[in-house]
Amino acid sequence: MKFPSGHQKNKIQQKGKNLLFFKLSNTVQYKSFEEKNEILKAKMLQLQTTASNQMLQSLIIMPVQRVPRYTLFFANYAKFNKNERIKDLVERTLSLIKEKTAQMNAAIADHDNMETLREISRQILNAPDDLIIPTRKLIKDGNLVKLCRKDDKPRKIYLFNDSLLYASFIGDSKEDSKTMFNAKIYALKGCICNAKSTNQLEMLTNQKSFILDCASQQDRDEWLNLINQQIDKLKDNVMQKSLVKAAPIWDQDHANPNCILCNDKFTFLNRRHHCRLCGKVICGKCSYGKWILKNINESAKQRLCDVCMVGFDKEWETNPSVGKIMGNWAQTVNPIIPSDESSDE
Repeated sequence: MKFPSGHQKNKIQQKGKNLLFFKLSNTVQYKSFEEKNEILKAKMLQLQTTASNQMLQSLIIMPVQRVPRYTLFFANYAKFNKNERIKDLVERTLSLIKEKTAQMNAAIADHDNMETLREISRQILNAPDDLIIPTRKLIKDGNLVKLCRKDDKPRKIYLFNDSLLYASFIGDSKEDSKTMFNAKIYALKGCICNAKSTNQLEMLTNQKSFILDCASQQDRDEWLNLINQQIDKLKDNVMQKSLVKAAPIWDQDHANPNCILCNDKFTFLNRRHHCRLCGKVICGKCSYGKWILKNINESAKQRLCDVCMVGFDKEWETNPSVGKIMGNWAQTVNPIIPSDESSDE
């Protein structure tokens, strides 16, 4: 028994790549071609009768299925071999086969993962362009309820190793995951995930923060642990060092019938607005100021309430109707003003 030479190693490696190509082509290309081409489908049925009634997929995958058998064979051979002269050759051969098997399995796993991402993308109308990334892997998915500013709405949640995506359902069928739209994806790097209440968890990101309602406390704990595990794996977590970049969780509309600053009642004409820095519900007269918050958008100015505007501009003219309400509320809110991260220029 001879150990393979360098040329033979290259041939083995190339053969492994060819086998992998056949495996990947079998799962994707052949199935697609057969569905679209009736002539090909008829030809495959004809060939099936001359190949011991085996489908073409079965014949193509056979070489890949044999690789683990090679590993098992040489492992047993090395175990029972008593010839010391070839012991080293057998061990090196076994090591080479294991190495190539691991490479093939890793490539197949990467391909399957890309197919998972493509399937998710196909289920979402106007899916984000940056959804399909080779290094992105799906960790968990499920249906949760997102607390929105108007109503609590069901959302499809996808947790990846580097990000979290949620999408809205079209129509009343919450289980039909093939009818989703308005997908939002947020990078986990720099995020904070905390338990909010018995069944709720809050996600704090630099662009948007929100609360998710789970079916049970056990379900919440499972999501919470998995999300924090992925966050911990990401290095240089800037937001955990300083909370100034975290976007606020918006207060819900139904809980605020009046402006929290001037106490004016909200009507069809006097509409609700949300401060992008503190998340409070205020009227238009108490929130006509705008400032650039770089953690949300580096170029577009964001709506701020009078309290937060005073933090940026000491000479800001507030709504005269605010009176003492604003001063008392400002002392309790004490918004964090990231002077080095935000500007009006």
